[in-house]
Amino acid sequence: MNLILRRREAADALARVRLSEREWADQTRVLRACAARHRAGLIVGGGFAAGLVTSLVPIAPLLRLGTAFASTLSLMLQGPLSRLFTEQRDERGERSREEESSQ
Repeated sequence: MNLILRRREAADALARVRLSEREWADQTRVLRACAARHRAGLIVGGGFAAGLVTSLVPIAPLLRLGTAFASTLSLMLQGPLSRLFTEQRDERGERSREEESSQ
């Protein structure tokens, strides 16, 4: 009984998703048609706007932000990566000691 109930709930959920997809398609039909007609203009205009914004944004704060992000990422990964490298180095050392003792 439980499996049948789950399948019925899954089918109902799928029907709700399909209904919302149809509603979204109906609500955005005009906008999507306009974007399809003016696709090249949107691409060129978007590139122009991105270039304009990039040229007007000061670079120093972005560099500081990038540095802060990189240092945070470095601190986050330092623990797990250093443990991995240490374990790998220890395994290599044990192997070389085993090879030396066997010769």
